Amino acid sequence: MISTTPKFLAGTLCMLALAACDSNDGPMEQAGERADEAYEEVKESAGEAYEEAREGAEDTYEKARKGSSEALQATEDALEDAADAAAEQAEETADKVEKAADDLSS
Repeated sequence: MISTTPKFLAGTLCMLALAACDSNDGPMEQAGERADEAYEEVKESAGEAYEEAREGAEDTYEKARKGSSEALQATEDALEDAADAAAEQAEETADKVEKAADDLSS
């Protein structure tokens, strides 16, 4: 019969070796962990910066759209006022011409 003691000892030694690696992080492992932490911080900061930039762009777009609508309305109002003034001026001129014609025929 094959003895299980050597297998047990080998398994125990492997577990102890792995446990020792986890508890005694060497300088490379520590540097790797710091690099991982730095990466996560940069990733989080980049995500936050992206979100802020996206929100700012949306706000700017909405302001520009609203401003464009207001500018269009102001232009339409100005054109309407100019058309009204031109019509009024044309009517006054027509009245003067009519009066002058009446004065000539009298």
